[in-house]
Amino acid sequence: MAYEGADPVQDQRLAETVQEIFASDSRLGQEPIKIKAYRGEVILTGQVQSDSVAIRVIDSALRAPGVRQVNAELTSPESPGPVAHDENRLDPDCPL
Repeated sequence: MAYEGADPVQDQRLAETVQEIFASDSRLGQEPIKIKAYRGEVILTGQVQSDSVAIRVIDSALRAPGVRQVNAELTSPESPGPVAHDENRLDPDCPL
């Protein structure tokens, strides 16, 4: 399904850029984080070691060129629910 203005190749590149940033950080490289991108929005899901690692993940993703917003749905053993969660998506038609 195609969405107006969506560029799947650009979205994939953005997700790969965020993945490369995580891989280059020794504290984040081993975290099992799923990354999806859609029109500048990055969605992160998975379980991380701690709340501080979740914050580092989000901060790192926000620094990637082209990222307009991060929606993090990360959990850790320290928190019963998501560590960080932003329900305000930029595009309500986002297929992610």
